Amino acid sequence: MCDYIRHIMWIELWKAPIWNVLVAIGTVSSVIVSLYLANRKPKVVRKLNIVKQFKESYSKGEIYMFITIENIGNVPIILDEYGREFDEKNTIMIDIQEFIVDKDEFIIINPNEAKLVTYKYNFGRQFEENDSKICNSREYKLFTTAKFKAKDTLGNYYIEE
Repeated sequence: MCDYIRHIMWIELWKAPIWNVLVAIGTVSSVIVSLYLANRKPKVVRKLNIVKQFKESYSKGEIYMFITIENIGNVPIILDEYGREFDEKNTIMIDIQEFIVDKDEFIIINPNEAKLVTYKYNFGRQFEENDSKICNSREYKLFTTAKFKAKDTLGNYYIEE
């Protein structure tokens, strides 16, 4: 009896219009694709946008370098080393750290957040715009030409764009 029913179902399946077969295959395929998309893990993206700004305060005799570090990835990033770029290799010069304001040992940046790192140097006297003595000083050149570079706790390097 079972063989007879199976035989009839097999024949009826192939007698059905081709559209019924294609719809059934499409339904099963869409279920498989939706299960795959629902259960896959999101791709981990570690990316920082680093921007440097330079400012002079003539009346106070100070120069500032503001580094804005924005996490545009989807996971938190912990920076454990940062300073100026020395060469194309993964070398970070920390000589600029003596000018940092409120240095943190680690900088934790959550996704879609930004942190500000401020460097400041006081010349001890007021100066005017394009003062050759100030513009030729080691500190002024360091602040205006340095490219910022950072390293996270996983060993990834990020450089100012």
